[in-house]
Amino acid sequence: MSLLKRTGPASPEQQRWAEEQRRQIGEAQKISSLKVRVHTRLLADLDPALDAHSAKGRAAIKKQFSAILNEENQESIVLSRAQKTDWLGSIIDLFDYGPLGPLLADVDVTDIMVNTPRDIYMNRKGPLLRSELSFKDDKHLLTVLNRMLAIVGQRLDEAHPIVQVRLPGGAHVNAVIDPISALGPTIVIRKFKKQLLTVQNIIDYGSVTVPVMEFLRASVMARANIVVCGGDKAGKTSLLNALSGFIPEYRRIVTIEHDQELQLQHDQVISLFSRPPNNDGQGEVTLGDLIRNSLLMLPYYIVLGECRGGEALDLLQAMIRRYASLTTVQAASPRDALARLELMALMSGVNLPARAVRELIAFSVNLIVHIERLRDGKCKVMAVSEAQGMKGGAITLSNIFEFEQTGVKATGKILGSVQPTGLRPKILKEIEGWGIQLPPSIFERSADPPGG
Repeated sequence: MSLLKRTGPASPEQQRWAEEQRRQIGEAQKISSLKVRVHTRLLADLDPALDAHSAKGRAAIKKQFSAILNEENQESIVLSRAQKTDWLGSIIDLFDYGPLGPLLADVDVTDIMVNTPRDIYMNRKGPLLRSELSFKDDKHLLTVLNRMLAIVGQRLDEAHPIVQVRLPGGAHVNAVIDPISALGPTIVIRKFKKQLLTVQNIIDYGSVTVPVMEFLRASVMARANIVVCGGDKAGKTSLLNALSGFIPEYRRIVTIEHDQELQLQHDQVISLFSRPPNNDGQGEVTLGDLIRNSLLMLPYYIVLGECRGGEALDLLQAMIRRYASLTTVQAASPRDALARLELMALMSGVNLPARAVRELIAFSVNLIVHIERLRDGKCKVMAVSEAQGMKGGAITLSNIFEFEQTGVKATGKILGSVQPTGLRPKILKEIEGWGIQLPPSIFERSADPPGG
């Protein structure tokens, strides 16, 4: 079964639907821009110490909101009363975040970095940009930061100068203050996109080819244990989301994460999140705790958002016990991913010889998918490798697919695509045991590999 639907020219109905989609997107972008302008002016005009949730504070914000909205709405965007009421409510909530409110509300901003009260940077669609927004001074910044932390029951002071929390909207906050930071209060906020990339999106972007995705679909349906590896912002989580979409709808999935990044479109998804200790060092729930608990929740598949520490041993033990699992690991290659899994398993605190851990990895992990962001900014699957057991104390690894570069355009765009190496994977026998047939041509090398 091919992942791509081959169709003819778009029908008039499809063209009208596409035009309506473009119109709605354009209107949403105008409203988003208007929201940022209104919120920015509100922050400049209102007292930062204002209690936005008191009756007096709400009345002051509402009055100023209406006046600024009338001045800024130069394009005469029509807003219903319900839209204005919802917008005002969100502004009151975002007022707790001070100058960071507009950046948190901006769907195109993925990262926010506050170096000093007047040095705020943001990542919007790729490049790092300096924001025009700023805090008045360190006191203002600390006031906003503590209001933000109070929402999730945390605090930041001299006794607890480092904090990592997840805001209600899912954004992850890391903050440090004196004496840890020489510059004073410093904040990094990572937001996670709510737009779900489908398998078709990933193929259309040129990140992977149809044959590779057909092989990975069959592997997931055959309950293979798959590790997606790559660097930061390489597209690991987007690919993991796409692979999770191959799990049959009627099966039960348990997801385990630090931060809410996974967006599985299934009916039976149980989502578990780790919890850091409170300021008194109590109440921590680790990823390892969640993995062990998930085994009692009758999972068909366990999806771990990112493996980053001692929980690797718990995950490997789940895999070897035939609890099918998907996860991501930060690593520069499939071989590096195996080395990192070994190192993280040894960090679990369980006294195991390195060879025992290596054998556990060799016989539990089936496939490693390596994805990277290239110099031209495009994310590409670089290799799909299969762990094939142990030989001479090392894990045997074979590339089933690997990226072949065919050139570089004058614009800097890298040409090439992931191609079969000609090797047939061992897991193919298990895939066929599930009644899934893949055409042999998927694994055959082409005499003239296409560019991309």
